[in-house]
Amino acid sequence: MGARKLTAPVVAILSVLYGVAGHAAVLLNDNFDTENGGVGQLNYSGFANFNVANAGSGGATDLIGNGFFDFYPGTGLYVDICGTSSACGVLTTKQTFGAGSYVVTLNVAGNARVGGTDAVDVSFGTFSANFPLTEFQMATEVENVTLTAPAQLAISDQGLFGPDIGDILVSVKVQTAAAAVPEPTSLLLLGGGLLGFAALRRHAA
Repeated sequence: MGARKLTAPVVAILSVLYGVAGHAAVLLNDNFDTENGGVGQLNYSGFANFNVANAGSGGATDLIGNGFFDFYPGTGLYVDICGTSSACGVLTTKQTFGAGSYVVTLNVAGNARVGGTDAVDVSFGTFSANFPLTEFQMATEVENVTLTAPAQLAISDQGLFGPDIGDILVSVKVQTAAAAVPEPTSLLLLGGGLLGFAALRRHAA
């Protein structure tokens, strides 16, 4: 017995159910491990996904890890947001994100040389926040952001310990916010009702 083909109404119903469930698209996912051929470098600005800038002069970031000024062994390459320069750098995505809802996930860590609390500043359109970090503290920050106009994601350090001792940026992910996923019972009721409706239409024909 040959395989049955899905009728047009069934295909339409499945498409509706799939759309209701919703899926998030990952637009940026960077852990810096492939930067500079996997080799750390002080005052690094050749990032694939970020520009390095500063409102003042001499802003820089350091690409460290993998045995090179490696304060968090086993984490791969990561970024000291305050590079070995006269001022802390500002990482700004090369990509501009359109209006819409996003989930931003940052893996960050405190500096590993000075006791006390510094903070990572994040801005994304009209959204802004800061994440305080103590020495050697690691944290994952997840923020839901809605952009009303196109914007770039900017990440900086408050530089409380001087221009060359900053917090650490381990990875960055930006993805679209998934549509709300209904409870399984709701999906079954919706699917059953639509299938029944399709069957009645086919019977009437």
